[in-house]
Amino acid sequence: MRVERVSYFLEAVRRGSLRSAADALGVTQSTLSEQITALEEDLDVLLLTRTRRGVTPTSAAEVLMPQLSALVDAEAQLRERTTSLSAARPASPYNSAPI
Repeated sequence: MRVERVSYFLEAVRRGSLRSAADALGVTQSTLSEQITALEEDLDVLLLTRTRRGVTPTSAAEVLMPQLSALVDAEAQLRERTTSLSAARPASPYNSAPI
């Protein structure tokens, strides 16, 4: 399961629209839809009810959303932590320019 797919799903739920979520994320609506479908396949559960008026989370999605949100938050925290560690470590001799 890719965390990016989870982020896409959560944005679609927040906005209630695949088009609006795709615009906000800077991807096409078809890409967004494909990624959410792939997430549904990864989890083996239907997450969104899709209608002409937009999208709504299924009851299964409502149950999973706290954990999915926590996953996205944890990844963001991990990226922040690794960025700060990378900035704090001494330069590696393997990354230096040749002498």
